[in-house]
Amino acid sequence: MQRPKLLIGLSMVLFLGIAFKGDAQEKNYITRKFNERYHQEAFDKDIAQWRMNELVDLRHKINSLSATQKAYYINLANKANKYDWPSITASLYLDYKHKGRRVDFENLHNKRQEMISLLAIGAIISDDDTYIPQLVNGLWLLLEESTWVAPAHIVVQKQGADLPAVSTSYIDLHASRTGYRAALIQFLLKDKLEKYSKVVNQRISDELDKRIIQPYLNNDRFFWMGLNGGVVNNWNAFNNSNCFNALIYSQVSADTLKQLAQKIILSSDAFLNHYPADGGCDEGPSYWDMAGGRLINLLDQLKAISSNHIDFAENKLLHNMGSYTYKMHISDKFYTNFADAHAIYTQNPVSIFQYGSMFNDEKLKEYAAFVFEQRRKEWGNDIVDFVELLKVHQKLSATPAKAPYPKRTSLPNLQVFTGRQQEGSNKGLFFAIKGGHNNESHNHNDIGNFIVYVDGNPLLIDVGVGTYTAKTFSKQRYEIWNVQSNWHNCPTINGFEQKDGRKYAASKVNEIHKDNMEQISMDISKSYPTEAGIEYWDREIILDRSKKQINITDKFGLNKTIKNNELNYIAVIKPTLTTGKLNFDNKATLQFDASKFDVVINQKIMDDDRLIKAWGNQIYQIKLVAKKALLKDSYQIIIK
Repeated sequence: MQRPKLLIGLSMVLFLGIAFKGDAQEKNYITRKFNERYHQEAFDKDIAQWRMNELVDLRHKINSLSATQKAYYINLANKANKYDWPSITASLYLDYKHKGRRVDFENLHNKRQEMISLLAIGAIISDDDTYIPQLVNGLWLLLEESTWVAPAHIVVQKQGADLPAVSTSYIDLHASRTGYRAALIQFLLKDKLEKYSKVVNQRISDELDKRIIQPYLNNDRFFWMGLNGGVVNNWNAFNNSNCFNALIYSQVSADTLKQLAQKIILSSDAFLNHYPADGGCDEGPSYWDMAGGRLINLLDQLKAISSNHIDFAENKLLHNMGSYTYKMHISDKFYTNFADAHAIYTQNPVSIFQYGSMFNDEKLKEYAAFVFEQRRKEWGNDIVDFVELLKVHQKLSATPAKAPYPKRTSLPNLQVFTGRQQEGSNKGLFFAIKGGHNNESHNHNDIGNFIVYVDGNPLLIDVGVGTYTAKTFSKQRYEIWNVQSNWHNCPTINGFEQKDGRKYAASKVNEIHKDNMEQISMDISKSYPTEAGIEYWDREIILDRSKKQINITDKFGLNKTIKNNELNYIAVIKPTLTTGKLNFDNKATLQFDASKFDVVINQKIMDDDRLIKAWGNQIYQIKLVAKKALLKDSYQIIIK
C-alpha cells in the first residue's frame, strides 16, 4: 500500500505546516453533538424531510429575487448559452509538471465550471428548458474528465506530478467543490435534466459515488482528514464541508448516508480538536474562508437538518473562530496578512453571518453586512455561492453594515496582536505584530514581523504571496524572495536571516494593554541559526495613543560580531531622506538615530500579477545598516 508514503509526501510538498496548537478543550465535540441527536433517531428521516423543505424554500427564495437580480443572471446565462466549450488538453494538465505553472489549467477549468453554474442559475430562475441542452454539454464534459483533482494536487499518485492515473482515487479542494456543485445542480434541476436525458442524472450520481462517496468511505489516510493524526489545515474544513453537502444533496442509501456523515463529522473534529482557543487562523484571514468559514457551513447544515435540535452556541472556541474575522480587519478591504494571506481581500459575508446567527452576535452580523457592501453586494458566478447567499440574503440585507474596528486584538495562542489609535475608526495609526514559529501553515520566515497602516492605508507592509507555482510548495520554497525574512520587517542579524522550521520561534512573548498604550514584546533570537551568535534579541512595539506614535525598540546581545546588523522595513511609498528621518509623502515619518545607521533604499519592481494588484508596480526595501558591529546595543525607531 502506498498511502502512508503519499500522506507524508503531500504534507511536505504542499503545506510546510503543523497541526494547530491550542489549549486543552473537549475532543470530538461535533461528534458528541451529532450522537446526542441521532443516538436513537434516524438521520436519513431528518435528511428526507430537510430535502423536501430545502427544495421548497430555495424555490421560494428564487422567486422572491428582484427583477433586477433575475435579469442580471439571465443575461449571464444567455452569454453562457453561446459559450464554445474548450478542450482541456493533456499538455495543459502537464504544465505543472514541466513548467511549474498551474494557473493556465486552473483558469480554463474554472471558466468551464463558471459557465456550468451560470447556465444552472439561469435554468432555475427562468424555470424553463432554454439553458438545459448547453448545461448538459458542460456537465457531460465535467463528468468525462479523467479526474476532478488539480494538477498541483495529483502528486499524491505513485506517478507523482503527471497526467492523472484513473486508478487513483483522491479528493482535493477542486474535487470536493466540484462534487458539491454537481450534486447541488442535480438537486435543483433533476426533473429538467431527466426530461432532456434519462442518462445524465444517473451519470451524475455514478460519478459522485466514484469520485467523492467511495473514496471518502474507503480511505482513512488522506492527510487532510486527520483521522490518523498529523497535519490538518484549511483542506480539512473545506473538503469536509463540500463532501457533506455533496452527500446531503445527492441521493444515496440510508446506510451510506449515516456512515459517511459520521466519518465526515469525525474528520471535522480533527480540525476543531487542535484549533487554538483564541480562534486564530494561522493561515491568515484570506484562508479563513476555507477554514473556519467552511466549518460553520457544515455546522449550520447540521443544525438545519436536525430542525435546530443540534446547537453549537455554547462553544466558545467556535465563537472565537467567527470573531477572528473582524479582529484581523484593518480598513476597507485591507486585512492583517502575515505569511501567504492576502492584504487586500473581502471575506465571505455568508460565513460571517452564519457565525453571527449561530451565536446571536450582532457585531458579527453587522460586520457580515459591512463585508457584503465591500463586495458591492455581488452574488458571484458559482452556483454554490449563489445558493448559500440566497439562504441568508434577506436577513443579511436587513442588517446594518458596520465594521467594529476593535481597539486591540490579542491572540496569545497564535501570537498575533494588533492595536489601533482610535477604537471604532480606521483613522490614525494601526499596527499588527506576530510571534509564532517558522513552520506554521503557509509559513514565511517572519518572526517579529510587524505592519503599520496610517488612516487605513498601508505604510510598512507584509508583501504576502505571489501567484502559486510548483516552487511555492516545494523544498525550494524559501528561495522565493518574499518568503525570506529580509523581505519582511525583520532584522538581518550578524549577516544572518531567519531559518524555517518549528524550532525557529519567538519566546518570552509578553503583552501589556492600557487605555493609551499597547505594548508587545518578544525575544526573536531563536528564529535565527545558532551560527548567528545571538544571545537575545528583544523586540518591543508600543502604540502610544497620547503621542500618536509607534515606537519599535530592538535590544540585543551577541556572543560574537560577524557583520553589521541591518533593520529591514518594507514600504509601499518611497521615502525622502533627511538626517535621522524618512518622510513618506507627508503621511508619516520614520525617525531613527542617524549616528547609528546608514540608510539604503532598494526599489523592487513587481513582476507578479497578484502582487501588482496588491501593491502596484514597485515596493521599497529600506535598510538601516548599523555603522558599528557591537556585541550589545539598543536600536529605536519612531513612526509618527
